[in-house]
Amino acid sequence: METSSKRTTTLAGKSPEEIAETIKNIAKNLRESSMQIRETVRTLRESGGLHEISEAVSFAAIAARDTARDINETAKELQEKGVIDNTVNAINETASATRDTVKQFKSQASKAAEDLKPAKKDLQETGKDLKEIGQSVKESVSDMPSGKQASGAGGRAKREKEPA
Repeated sequence: METSSKRTTTLAGKSPEEIAETIKNIAKNLRESSMQIRETVRTLRESGGLHEISEAVSFAAIAARDTARDINETAKELQEKGVIDNTVNAINETASATRDTVKQFKSQASKAAEDLKPAKKDLQETGKDLKEIGQSVKESVSDMPSGKQASGAGGRAKREKEPA
C-alpha cells in the first residue's frame, strides 16, 4: 500500500486549461484513493481484521468503563466511611507530634551541652593533673639508683624495717 503525500495545488495565475487539468488530476487521485480504501476495507473484512479490531476496542472500552466505576465506588465508600479524612488527620497529627519531638530533642541537647561544659573543664583539669603526677612519678623513678628501681615498693618497706 502506498503512503499518501500531502499535495498542494495553487490555481492562482493559471490558465483555464491548466485549472481544468488540475481538476482532472484531483478527480483521478480521488478515484484511486477510493479504490485503495475499498480494497483495504474488503481485505480487512475478509481476513477478520475489522472484527478483531472492533472486538478489541469494545473490550478495552468496557474494561475502562468498569474500572472507572469501581474506582468511583471505592472513592465514595472511603469518603462515606471517613477514611480519607481520618488519614489526612492522622498525617497532620503525626507531623505535629514529630515537630514537637524534634523541638524537645533540640532543647534537651542544648541543655545537655551546657550542663556538660563544667564536666568537660573538670575532666580537662583532671587530665592535666594526672599528666603532671605521671611526669613526677617518671622523674622520681628515673632519679633512683638502678638497684632500687628494680626492687619497687616492696624493697622500700624492707629497708625501712632494717635500720631499726
